[in-house]
Amino acid sequence: MFSIIKKIATLDSKKLTTAHVGVLQAYAYRALKAETDEHLKEYGLISSQWAVLGMLWANSNGMQSKEIAHILGVKKPYVTSMTNQLLEKGLIVLLPDKNDKRAHLVKLTSKGKKLVPVIEKKLRKSMKGLVKGVSPRDLIGYMKVIKSISDNYKK
Repeated sequence: MFSIIKKIATLDSKKLTTAHVGVLQAYAYRALKAETDEHLKEYGLISSQWAVLGMLWANSNGMQSKEIAHILGVKKPYVTSMTNQLLEKGLIVLLPDKNDKRAHLVKLTSKGKKLVPVIEKKLRKSMKGLVKGVSPRDLIGYMKVIKSISDNYKK
């Protein structure tokens, strides 16, 4: 498997097919997810729960479950299951939404607010090995590309 990845990675960009790019993308995704999952095990979390915690960290006023589901591209019952698990761990709280009486806002607890930066620091450190040899400029370019793809996909 690794020899195929290395061979594809050394191809001239003009010779890369969409299949080659798909293989590389899938392999990179699995590597990043495996690295993330390995570190989250220590906290009893999975990557989708980490994504929710990260979104809540960025949205300190809280978010409705339907917003979280939309961003993650999953159904609301999946978010409900995740939020129930995060509630049990004491990382989030559900509060009534003042603007919508039928909905709740999902917010980080003080425990969650303390844990997110700790995990973020560990993950950033561990990811350095995966992006070894990639310049900061190229990494930023890569993030811009995947953001553009994501933005264009939503349209």
